[in-house]
Amino acid sequence: AVVSTQSTGCQSDVQSLESGLKFGIQCGFRVINASCEYSNCRSIKAGLTSVIDGGFVSRSDLFVILKLADADISSLSIEQHIERRGLHYIDLLLLHVQAIDVGGMVTIWRRLESLCFSSKLFRNIGLSGVSVQQLEAISNIAVIKPFAIQVKCNPYSPKTDLLQFCLSRDILLIAMFPLDGLDSKGSLLKEEIVVNIASKHKVSCAQVLLCWALQRQTLPVVQTLNIDEIKQNIMQDGLCLSEGEMEKIHQLCKSNGDTHGLVKLTS
Repeated sequence: AVVSTQSTGCQSDVQSLESGLKFGIQCGFRVINASCEYSNCRSIKAGLTSVIDGGFVSRSDLFVILKLADADISSLSIEQHIERRGLHYIDLLLLHVQAIDVGGMVTIWRRLESLCFSSKLFRNIGLSGVSVQQLEAISNIAVIKPFAIQVKCNPYSPKTDLLQFCLSRDILLIAMFPLDGLDSKGSLLKEEIVVNIASKHKVSCAQVLLCWALQRQTLPVVQTLNIDEIKQNIMQDGLCLSEGEMEKIHQLCKSNGDTHGLVKLTS
């Protein structure tokens, strides 16, 4: 499966996170979002150690993402973050750039590139909270191009222009909050269009929204380790939305300047 399980925050206790990770991995989840803003390093370490040492999966089968602020971009700081999670390396290190100007981004990106060449702490680098203009500026000067970006992306805020740029440069867009945003209180899952499409295909509303995200060639991050919710998020074999269904869901867009219709997918 290409959907990520994500730790839910500082309220997660070791047992629930560990059981959620185990169940998610048994169901085929392989991407783990272990970002630094979630204050549960000990829980993540216990969960990952349990599934790897228990033989559920090998480390090489997992793709672990770590997001850091610019202040943490040093060899020592990154190594400490990795060790706290019981790991030896990270598959993707993301720099959160929302409050950084382009000049500052270039400087920090050069530092990341240098660390990527000189250390074995991480294998790919990318950006979080980035705009089209910021991503284009980094892409144009990068020696190591961004492997991926991570932004909030769902039918309410589909990030069409940003996704089109990513597809043109072979950059993966990791979609945060694919089922809803924190400010919309679950309303996306209750939208009549989504409910009707789910009923037609005999799947959950979550599966419809994840399918929409995947068919746009994004990687949706499922923000739960609740076992019942994980079951609802498992993709149904053969589920494929028609172009008309994709467009109907896209029409739920509420973002100004993001109403350009379906993304033209690359072949």
